[in-house]
Amino acid sequence: TLVVVSTDNGVSWHPASGTSSWSYSWEPAGDGIYSLLSRATDLLGVVGTSGPAVQVTIDRTPPDGWLSINNNAATTTAAQVTLTMTASALDPGLTCEFFTPPYICGTLSVRFSNNGTGWSNWEAAQTVKSWTLPVGDGAKTVYAQLKDRAGNTTEISDTITLDTSQVPVSTITSPATGFATTGSSVTVTGTAATGS
Repeated sequence: TLVVVSTDNGVSWHPASGTSSWSYSWEPAGDGIYSLLSRATDLLGVVGTSGPAVQVTIDRTPPDGWLSINNNAATTTAAQVTLTMTASALDPGLTCEFFTPPYICGTLSVRFSNNGTGWSNWEAAQTVKSWTLPVGDGAKTVYAQLKDRAGNTTEISDTITLDTSQVPVSTITSPATGFATTGSSVTVTGTAATGS
């Protein structure tokens, strides 16, 4: 039995190695969706029909995207921030051109990090995520690593300055804790500051 394989939906055929158990080594020319077929010919020259085609996607192109923290704000007074992401898996046959950002186009997973080395678990990519920055004022970079269905990865990031010194503070100065009264009204006083 001679087995031949087609990687172009039957346009051309290539001999496989082996008979009842066979293999064919294929080097795709580029990214794309390929229809693979096989058929066998016996010793009398009778050619069998091809079985069902197997669709294979070859994708060597990493995903693309961008990340913003708090809608591209330069600073934040709180460690709890909102990440917004637009990302696309540049899969063959997939078009993302008519989407309006933020969007996720294609099958993508994502994981996040505050330092680029310790990562959260992989999860399905979404356009919005709540994230906590590390403690301490200063520049904070959040990293996101995108992974497409084929396993290609890309890293994107954004930076924001955490400045908790600008957080307004209010303190009650009167009445004091434990105050008791029989009156029908209580005057509350205090101080407020915009931060140092």
